[in-house]
Amino acid sequence: MRPNHRPSRNTKKTHNNANNSLRENCLLAEQVGVHLQEAFDNISKIKIRETVMQWLSHSRLDTNEVASQNTMIEAFALATQLLLFMPSMNGRRPIDRFIRDRRTKCSPQALASLYALEQSRFYLLRLQSRTGPLTVSVEDLATTSEITLLDEDIPNHAMGFAVGVYLTPISNSHFITIGTISPLNAPALAEGLSFIREGKGLSNPQRCAATIYSHIIKYGAMWLEGINFFPEVSSSDPALDNNIRFDELDRLALCIKNSFEKNEEPISTHIFETRQLTSYEALRDCLARSLLSRQAGRKGVSEAYAHLAFIMMETYERRATAGTSSIENPLIKFREIISQDLIEFIAAAEVNELFDKLRLKITISKNKKTDNKDQETELTRVLLRIQALRNKTIEQGCTEQEAFASATKVAELLDRYGLSLGEVEIREQACEGIGIETGRRRRTPIDDCVPTLGDFCDCKVWREKDALGAFRYVFFGLPADVKAAHYLYEVLMRTFETELLRFRMDNVKFIGASQRSAINSFQIGLAHGICKKLASMKKERDDFNRRSSGRDLVPLKSSIVEEELEKLGMNFKFKSVHRKQLIEHEAFEAGHIAGQKFTPHHSVEDIE
Repeated sequence: MRPNHRPSRNTKKTHNNANNSLRENCLLAEQVGVHLQEAFDNISKIKIRETVMQWLSHSRLDTNEVASQNTMIEAFALATQLLLFMPSMNGRRPIDRFIRDRRTKCSPQALASLYALEQSRFYLLRLQSRTGPLTVSVEDLATTSEITLLDEDIPNHAMGFAVGVYLTPISNSHFITIGTISPLNAPALAEGLSFIREGKGLSNPQRCAATIYSHIIKYGAMWLEGINFFPEVSSSDPALDNNIRFDELDRLALCIKNSFEKNEEPISTHIFETRQLTSYEALRDCLARSLLSRQAGRKGVSEAYAHLAFIMMETYERRATAGTSSIENPLIKFREIISQDLIEFIAAAEVNELFDKLRLKITISKNKKTDNKDQETELTRVLLRIQALRNKTIEQGCTEQEAFASATKVAELLDRYGLSLGEVEIREQACEGIGIETGRRRRTPIDDCVPTLGDFCDCKVWREKDALGAFRYVFFGLPADVKAAHYLYEVLMRTFETELLRFRMDNVKFIGASQRSAINSFQIGLAHGICKKLASMKKERDDFNRRSSGRDLVPLKSSIVEEELEKLGMNFKFKSVHRKQLIEHEAFEAGHIAGQKFTPHHSVEDIE
């Protein structure tokens, strides 16, 4: 008899079911990829940069070297996926919040992909062999069990290597990799294996990932072609241009373009990211890409890049107004040099035309604000009164009593002005800032008063360093508050001088090193006393305003200032200062008592 090689119906059915199951898994994997990209886009860029900077704090990278550039790219990729699954203080991860927001408005298939993404965690694996065009067999090093990956891109020469990677379960038998696959050399693998507990597997997958990623960036990654290293495409093909790279500006332009096509305003996250990228080079590139895209007939892309340029130009204007820009009239200077930088690619007339069009747009947006003459008149009166206080008090020296009397008078003027305005009128005011140069590169006791002074005047205050290392303070807030903070800073400077001179004259018993210690102790005590008194005055003042008017200006002003700061695209680093100091108790107490005194003085009482 002739053998029958035709498969049975049951065999065909099993084969078809397997194909259908694999096809469904592939579709589910694609949907997970879509959600994953959206989730990555929602991760705070500030936190990503902070994590990368922490990893690179002990590294010496040369940004001109290819290896250093690859390390930076790897660091940002690893930080992004690590933060996506990093629990907060309440135990919730960014991926959990993302899933919660999407879960109520998605299809059943999308819901399944969200559920799969929720089960993602970090694994230590060893790549074993390819079992099909789409599948790879791997060993889970924590449990020694076998896992099947749905991945057609892992090359055969990578088999046998250990890797660290986040996996998402697609079905009971298949997983997919998400984010970057990190090949592990012996030291990195040893770091990961230290988290494996007998009978329990990987004890803390998230902490294991953080340790391995930190090790990789600190001591160098293991580069494996086709896994985390992809050689450049040969330039022998004239159809390929190796100079083209998809960067952050391209990504933001694509997001802006999509918003415009939906007749929607760009989302605030993309605007804030653009403000953070603001620099002369980025502005120049946006203008160039807008004009080149227009020449290529890509109108939507051209408008998106022009909008990015507009946001950056507006940010420069805001920073100049806030006193945080080291360049005076930046847009005027940029117009002169941008066209020259781009003359090789684009005619100067085209560059200047687009630049002037965007500047006009900024001017028009400024003029749309309500012009309230009564409000301006009242603001002018307040500013003139503060200036009168400044002229009368600063010229002749200032004791601690006069300093607090000045603070009281200033607070009275600010509260009277603020409480007389409605919320809309307050919000219509443009925040501004003023920079105070200290000329110092080392901290002194008066610096301890600056944060309290900013809080007293409802201002945001930060410290910056110039090219020589000397630092300056920037007070940022509503116009009258900033003017008051500047005035009171000068009052405190003069107070320290006056009170220190008095202390030295009254305490001639201190000599040599003892005198230096006493003087420093007195100033520390004076700063402590002033801060305590200002904080007490601030609390009493706010409580009185709430009781007498039913209004609390502090949250309103704070929200306005925070909104305006976001438009500057600035990042702040909070640093705790812990200094061990030898204090001369008697001198410290003398300073503290001086700072706590308060007797109104006639020099400010008659300013009306």
